Amino acid sequence: MYAVIETGGKQYKVGLGDRLKVEKLAAKEGDSIDIGRVLMIAEADQITFGKNASDKPVKAQVLGHGRRKKMKVFKKKRRKGYRRTQGHRQDYTELRIIGIGSEILDTQETVLNVEETVVAANEEVELPESNQQDDLENKENTDAVDNPNSDTQQEGDEKTE
Repeated sequence: MYAVIETGGKQYKVGLGDRLKVEKLAAKEGDSIDIGRVLMIAEADQITFGKNASDKPVKAQVLGHGRRKKMKVFKKKRRKGYRRTQGHRQDYTELRIIGIGSEILDTQETVLNVEETVVAANEEVELPESNQQDDLENKENTDAVDNPNSDTQQEGDEKTE
């Protein structure tokens, strides 16, 4: 399911859980807002346009406010010695789409899934000790083979001068 919304004079195609940066909105961080201009909603096999689409609200949560990277504005008129340089940084509001029509994102479930993934990633996997010793022996053997100038020699190898 996705929707096409308009805010700040621009159109965005958004899905449930998407994060996007839009032109600055007058809302506090953490607030939930309804996006007024919904141009289209696409559900499984059904596409809704116009007035019917605007009846189904798109809800978003404000994650924060910020400023984009600086853009250089350079003006020049050739052969006249006229040059002007100016910088500009555009303000934005970062949103997370939490609802499209009747579908609402369950934020608690998402947080739990992320925490379980972090715990699983932090767990250390221990090899049985016999495998660790075998790995060390294999590493020593490969080091001796890879580097013939090393001081460690294998049986049967003689140094020729």
